[in-house]
Amino acid sequence: MHIDDIAPHILDAGYDIVMQEHKLILSLENGDVQKCLTIVSDIFRKYPNFMEQENIHYRIIEMMAAVRRVATENGISGNMEPGYYMKKILCCKSSEVLEQICTEEIRHIACEINAKKKCNIGKIVEKTNVLINERFCQNLSLDDISKELHVSPQYLSRLYKNETGENFIDRLTSVRIEYAKKLMKEGRYTIKEICYMSGYCDPNYFSKLFKKHVGISPTDYLKQS
Repeated sequence: MHIDDIAPHILDAGYDIVMQEHKLILSLENGDVQKCLTIVSDIFRKYPNFMEQENIHYRIIEMMAAVRRVATENGISGNMEPGYYMKKILCCKSSEVLEQICTEEIRHIACEINAKKKCNIGKIVEKTNVLINERFCQNLSLDDISKELHVSPQYLSRLYKNETGENFIDRLTSVRIEYAKKLMKEGRYTIKEICYMSGYCDPNYFSKLFKKHVGISPTDYLKQS
């Protein structure tokens, strides 16, 4: 249903802050520091006399309680005693000081979440490389790895490209070709055997791919080796 159908007269100042709070929480969970600070600044600029407006004042306190909940859910805790910031907010008598406390608290939490997300991204890419190195000789695909890492193939593909500068399939191919070259230098296997051992099931496709990346055919490389 549309909000106007069930609450046509609810658009008051308190409701507006609730909407801003929703945006703030989403930005906070995404670790978007600048967006969080912009939203907070907009709230305090829009209601400069909020300390005299009891309903607005309480809405801001409720907003900060929601912010602390996000921090707790993300494992972020300061060196202060539990409830330290909420006590400061509840006891604050100055609008300027309250704005400063809220802004700094939100900045701290957003920065911490941002750092955690970057760390997690690094771990996903690192784990992807580990899986490639462990299973390149199998029938490995982007879908297989994304399922194991509990992310979508589209997200993993974009993330891997952004973090490493190369596509997932290019990395997988590179590892396979290097392994194939190593086997050829050993001189114990045929090209067909090396094709299968390197993770490919079509010798013709393997030969074309090998020549594309190495510059010569597997047969010529094997002779040189």
